[in-house]
Amino acid sequence: MRTGSEAYNFFRVGKVFSMLHIQAASANELAPISDNITVVKYGERAFSQIRRFVIVEVRRGYVYACPISTYSRRGTLKHGCVPSEHSVVYLSGTAPTTFAGEMEGGLCKEPIAVVPADVSVQMHPASRIHYAKSYPIEMNVKVKDIGDVEPAHLSLILRYYREENSFQDNGSNTSYTTPQYSTSRYPISQNQSTYANSQTSYTYSTPYITPISAHDVSSAVGEDHRGLNIPDTEFEIVHNPKAFFKKGRVFMTPWPEPAGDAVRDQTGPRVSVNIQTFVVIRPQHGHCTCLPINTYGGQGTRKPGVIARDHAAVVAHGDEPPKHSLEPLTKSPIFLKVENESIGPVDPMSRINFAKVYTVEDNMKVRNIGRIVPESIHRMDEYFKESFKFGTV
Repeated sequence: MRTGSEAYNFFRVGKVFSMLHIQAASANELAPISDNITVVKYGERAFSQIRRFVIVEVRRGYVYACPISTYSRRGTLKHGCVPSEHSVVYLSGTAPTTFAGEMEGGLCKEPIAVVPADVSVQMHPASRIHYAKSYPIEMNVKVKDIGDVEPAHLSLILRYYREENSFQDNGSNTSYTTPQYSTSRYPISQNQSTYANSQTSYTYSTPYITPISAHDVSSAVGEDHRGLNIPDTEFEIVHNPKAFFKKGRVFMTPWPEPAGDAVRDQTGPRVSVNIQTFVVIRPQHGHCTCLPINTYGGQGTRKPGVIARDHAAVVAHGDEPPKHSLEPLTKSPIFLKVENESIGPVDPMSRINFAKVYTVEDNMKVRNIGRIVPESIHRMDEYFKESFKFGTV
C-alpha cells in the first residue's frame, strides 16, 4: 500500500495496475457459489476478483480508472459488449490482436500499447479497455504494478475516455417524463405527476440543519447505513432497468468496497459494506453513471476533507430547506419526490456530491427511493458540469 507522495507518484494518468476488486454480485453471479462470492452484511453477496485498470483521472486521494477485461477471452464479441466503447490493449513489443468480427462490429478505436513493469507481465490478446465505465479507486488500496501506457498513446486514452464520458445529453435524456418501471415490490405507477415551479426560484445560501433522532436516522434517505440491520428482502432486481435507471432516479443499494471498516465471512476477503444512496446522472448501455448521496456521518459538508462547493442539499419536494450558518453550501437544493414512503424521511444532512461518479450495473439489487423533480434536473446537470471537470484535482 502506497501513501503520501509515493501514492501520488504511482497513481498517475496512464498507470496500469491490478487489484482485488469487489462489487455487489449481480443477478448473473448469484447462482453459482464459488470462492469469488462472499456473503456480507444485509444478507447480500459480494463478487471479488483480480481486475486490471488504467488510470484516466487523478483526483484528491483517489483516481478514476477504466477497466481492462478479456470478456471470457472473447473480446468485444461477448454478448452485451459495445465494441465502439473499447480499444485493444497490448504490451509494447507485441502486436495488437483483434478477433474476426470485432472491427465490423464497431471496434474502431486505436490500439493502446502498455510498457510492462517487468518481464513477468503478460497481456492476453483479448484484453480490451472499456472507456464508458470508470471506477473511483482510493489511493490507499493495495495494487500490483502492471506498467504504463506508452507516452505516445496517453492522448488517445484521454480522448476516448472523455468522448465516452462527455455527460452531454443525447436525445433520449433531454426531456423528463415519469419513468415507468416495475419490481414485485414496486409495481408500475399509474400516476403521471406534475410539479409546480415554486421551488426553482429559491435561493439557498447558509442552511440551518436541525439534527434528527437516532430513531429517525435509521430509516432516513441519504443516511450512511453502516451497521444497520436492513433485511435483504428490501432489495430487488429491477425488471425493466432501461425504464427505471433514468436520469434523476434515486435509489439505494448494498455497496461493498475493499476499504474502511471491514467484515469477514469464513472464507472471503475483507469487505466494507454500507447501504449507499445514488442518483442517476447518465443512463448507459447495461449500466448507469451515478452521483452519491451521503450525510457524512451526520456532519454534512462540515466533515473534514469534504468540499462544500461540490455539494448540494437534498430536500423532499414540498419541504422548506433547513438552514445552517456553519455549513458553507453555495448551491441551491435539489428536490426529491419520494415514491417509497417506507424508507422514511429525507435526512436533513443528505448531500449530493457532484464531483465523484460511480458506475452501477443495471442488474444490481436496489431499493427505490424516488426521483429528482423535473425542476431540479437542469440544476443537477449544471452543478455536475461545474464540479466534474476532466483533469481537475
